[in-house]
Amino acid sequence: MRIAHRIFVAAGLTIALAWPAHATFEDGWQAYQKGEFGRAFTEWQPLAERGDARAQFNLGVLFEQGKGVEQNFSIAISWWVKAAEQGHVGAQHNLASIYIAGDGIDRDYGAALHWLRVAADQSHAPAAYTLGKMYSYGLGVKASPREATRWIQRAAELGDMRAQYNMGKAHRDGVGATKDMGRAVQWFRRAAEQGYANAQIALAERYARGEGVKPSRVEALFWATLAADQNLTRAQTRRDQLARDLSARDRVTLERLLNERPRPKSPTL
Repeated sequence: MRIAHRIFVAAGLTIALAWPAHATFEDGWQAYQKGEFGRAFTEWQPLAERGDARAQFNLGVLFEQGKGVEQNFSIAISWWVKAAEQGHVGAQHNLASIYIAGDGIDRDYGAALHWLRVAADQSHAPAAYTLGKMYSYGLGVKASPREATRWIQRAAELGDMRAQYNMGKAHRDGVGATKDMGRAVQWFRRAAEQGYANAQIALAERYARGEGVKPSRVEALFWATLAADQNLTRAQTRRDQLARDLSARDRVTLERLLNERPRPKSPTL
């Protein structure tokens, strides 16, 4: 069961960091984008040794992936620890993820929880989401649906689409949160609008059944179609069911929605 993923954006630019002042750092990032990993390593290593947390994080990524260097989880971890101790949330989250997975090291939920909490306290959405999952599955802590929901809601509020989908499920099922179809629809919609296929089909079902929202076969089919376009098998089946005996008027409306309404980008996570 995989509940965490590592951050593989080598420049760490998604973590609200400004472009580095050192040209060699930017040169390293450009090299990484071109697949010139050896040159990226050459540019970043001296910066990392001088204490640049971004470069330390990036070297950890190179060693973890085995790009430009021989793959070595121990060295990757050592660089991530240096960056994490300087407050780099990407390194903190990656450390937690590798401790959860036990890739190249002994699995250590205690260490994972430590770094997840540190990153989550800095409003890092993926860390808050993963921390919620730790409480959900009881990994290193006593399982607690309510505590799991607290952290997952925090991640959802920070924009994590997986967390938003999970909040929708929590309110739909009344597990760890009050059963409230209206709130479930709100959370499903937020994730669906980000392109999360599971949320799109969940929203489609709410429209099909009229749960927490006014029933609409066209809206149900619209969201089911978006999820089906992402090759979600159950969405393809549901789309075909909803499309049966659709009136000519509704087909025109559906085509207009598909053509005019902005389509969310498919997530890369």
